[in-house]
Parts: sequence; C-alpha cells; structure tokens
Amino acid sequence: FSELKPIANSLENKINNYYKQGEAEKISLYLRALNSGRWFGINEDEKYSPASLLKVIVMMAYLKNAEENEDFLSKKIKYHLTAEEEKTPVPFRLEPDKVYSIWEIIENMIIHSSNVSLNILVENIDQVYLDDVFNDLHIDIPAEAQENKIAIMSVREYSLVLRVLYNGTYLNPEMSEKALALLAQAKYDKGIIKGVPSNLQVVRKYGSRFYDNKIEFHDCGIVYYPEHPYLICLMTRGKDIEKLTKTAAEISSFTYSELDNFFKRENKQ
Repeated sequence: FSELKPIANSLENKINNYYKQGEAEKISLYLRALNSGRWFGINEDEKYSPASLLKVIVMMAYLKNAEENEDFLSKKIKYHLTAEEEKTPVPFRLEPDKVYSIWEIIENMIIHSSNVSLNILVENIDQVYLDDVFNDLHIDIPAEAQENKIAIMSVREYSLVLRVLYNGTYLNPEMSEKALALLAQAKYDKGIIKGVPSNLQVVRKYGSRFYDNKIEFHDCGIVYYPEHPYLICLMTRGKDIEKLTKTAAEISSFTYSELDNFFKRENKQ
C-alpha cells in the first residue's frame, strides 16, 4: 500500500538504528489499519517463540467450546498447584486447592498473564480443541518444536488471532467481544501501551521468553484510534528485557504519531 510506504520506510530506518545501538538483535513488526485493510510488515515472516501470546489461543479454545455449551464457562475446576507453583505470588495465581469457575481462571491467565492458570486450563481441555484453533487459523506448530510445546510463529501469523477477534469471524460476536474486553484489562503496563495516549483503549497481550542467553519480548494489540483502529504486533529478540520493552514502547509511540498525522491528513481530503 503505497500511501503507507513513507511510514514503513521511517520505521525500518528506526529499527535499523536500534540494531546499530545494540538495543535489539531482531525486531519484527506488523501494522494493519483495520477498517481499510491497508498493512505493511518489517521482517514480518521471522519466526519466534510466542510464549504468553499463546494464552489468547487457549482462551479462544475455551470460548469456542462455550459457544456450544452456554454453561461451560461456569464449570468449576479445583485449583490444584504443585509445591513449585505455590511459590508464585498472588495475583499471578489464584488460591491453591480452592474451586473456581473456568472463566475466573481464564481471567487470571489473561489479566495477570498467569502461567499457573495457563497450566491448569491446558490440563483441563481436550488437546483437540487447542489443535483446532491452530489448524483453523492456519498456524503451524513445527515438528521440532512440538516436543517442547513451543509453537513457532511470526508477527504476520499471530496478527490473524487478533484480527479474527476484532472482526468476529472465528468466535461468534458475543464470545469475540468477551475475549477483547478481557484483553483490555491486562495489567502489564510496559511495551506498546506506553506509546499510546492513555485515553485510548488498547486490547493486547505480551509475552517473553528467556533461553540460551537470549531474550524474546513480544507485544501485540489493537489500538482503538477514533474511526481508524489499527493492529500493531511487535516481536523482538535481544539480551536485555528492559531494552526490548523500551524499544517496543518507542516504536509504538513513533507509529502512533505517524498514523495520527496520516489519518488527520486523510480526514481533510
């Protein structure tokens, strides 16, 4: 989309400067204006471990099930934890050996990005439901990653997860809105949300992974810019989590500023 080319070029230059400054080793970006469908990507097919971004897919698998069973999200599960999981502080888990509804556990998993709640939800759903979401959205889980349950995907692939929620084309409208409303409550205050005015709603999910002296930090969301909502998905790789979150915030801020000018020019035409 030629009209977005200047923004894409400016962002690519900015990303190359981050490489030169040692702020990140790899940065991938996918940007899409949701009403018009105009988009561009930078390193958009680079593969990463999505880490906690996969919690959205787990939520979607449960909500898909709930479309067929209206009482499904009210079903109770005992919140049984291992001794190691009990070391995780509240609110990043719920109280052990208590009974919670499925929806209460999903809320904890999404709002506080709880790995403990994620584990419980994965243990209590048929793998077929999870596989269905991956297959339906054409997201591949390479065989070499299957053993360690580490899905490998790109910003372009993951963007489809948020797009189908926004458009209500995978889950029904009620369940899509339920998912988006929960993502809007995420407590994490770093990354892309730092680059957006506080009066704008943002629905998003972040993820991070530490491995082999490397760190990956990702943040993908929908910014509800008035009349022109846009999707921004960032995946990064480097050695310093603070540098990566700061870089994500700065790219988000720069993107917002560029789009703000672009949309205002369009509205005058």
